[in-house]
Amino acid sequence: MRIFLLSLTLLIASCTTLPPQQLTTLQQLWQTNQANLQQIDNWHISGRIAVASKDEAWNLKVHWQQAMVEYNLRFYTPAGQGAMLLSGNDQYTVLKTGKNEKYEADNPDELMAKVLKVDLPVSDLHAWIRGLPATHSEPNLLELIPETGYLDYLEQGGWKINFKRYQSVNGVQLPNKIFLNNKDYQVRIVIDKWKTNINKNKEI
Repeated sequence: MRIFLLSLTLLIASCTTLPPQQLTTLQQLWQTNQANLQQIDNWHISGRIAVASKDEAWNLKVHWQQAMVEYNLRFYTPAGQGAMLLSGNDQYTVLKTGKNEKYEADNPDELMAKVLKVDLPVSDLHAWIRGLPATHSEPNLLELIPETGYLDYLEQGGWKINFKRYQSVNGVQLPNKIFLNNKDYQVRIVIDKWKTNINKNKEI
């Protein structure tokens, strides 16, 4: 079986079907991977995101530039009909539209819900996009890929996150296809290009 189910809080005690040495190796791989992924605090991502609810669906191109806590997320429709810029840090968020409209809030989740009427976990994506659990709460469940010790599946904050595919970037495996869903939304993220730990002094 390719995927072995792991509970974060009972990582060792609940995994009785794996030999102790194999479990220890898998746990060590996960700990090493987490440490490496947490060091990635500057990146540029180019990709696509599809969001579907029971009433609507959106398909967007996205460019995400992160410099420590500062971020810019630019969203474009595939045909270029419109654009949005979501920028900020851990203190505030600003959303600007192609019509020169400007909205502000304390965090991106609040802003997306207030302006676009879409309840998406933008704050948690900061961790999930790197293949890490978000830090605000303990995951309900996570699964690791036995061969590599990277995340394969995660349940957190009411979302189910499937890490469908990884790519090697500067010696670290990073997700490039992620599927998320909850009771209201289905989200598909495909990352076409990763750049990591770029110049920290570069203007974003």
